[in-house]
Amino acid sequence: MRVFGPDVMHQGTTYSLERANENGDEYSLKATVTQLEEIGHGLTTDPYVNLVVDSAPFGNTVLNLDIAELETLTDWLMGIVEKVQHLKPKH
Repeated sequence: MRVFGPDVMHQGTTYSLERANENGDEYSLKATVTQLEEIGHGLTTDPYVNLVVDSAPFGNTVLNLDIAELETLTDWLMGIVEKVQHLKPKH
């Protein structure tokens, strides 16, 4: 009988952004670089990002994004930023 040890989660740096609005609503984003190692199996996952989106009063959502998904999400958000910048009033 082979006995395997516990899985180990390696967590890197956590990046966070928190915002509170005047109406009392709050939200935060927390992204942690993570990698899972299955002890005894010799398997280590590629690094991924654990993204927690927390919005009061609505609750939170957890996304685990690999690098390709994170790049796609970043491109998508940058596209939105570019479109919204064109809507800003000229001073």
